[in-house]
Amino acid sequence: MPAYYFNIHDGVALPDAEGHELPDLDAAKRVAIRLSGDVIREIGENFWRGEEWKMEVTDHAGAILFTLRFSATVPPGPEGAQLIAEPLN
Repeated sequence: MPAYYFNIHDGVALPDAEGHELPDLDAAKRVAIRLSGDVIREIGENFWRGEEWKMEVTDHAGAILFTLRFSATVPPGPEGAQLIAEPLN
């Protein structure tokens, strides 16, 4: 099974030294989404500071297979605060 590496870059490189053995690229995409959610939960409220971070998924040779980019912004002023408070239906 091929190995995939899920490397985080948020101003500091956090390489995935162990990787994950997965059957194919689709499985790596699913794991990347799950791991990204874990990172966002760990970041917590700091996620809303607007600083971008990314996850680069590479193969065993270090070739980038795909990149996920994340950041959050809130519009300034009362309109932004109101948008966040409204329920998503």
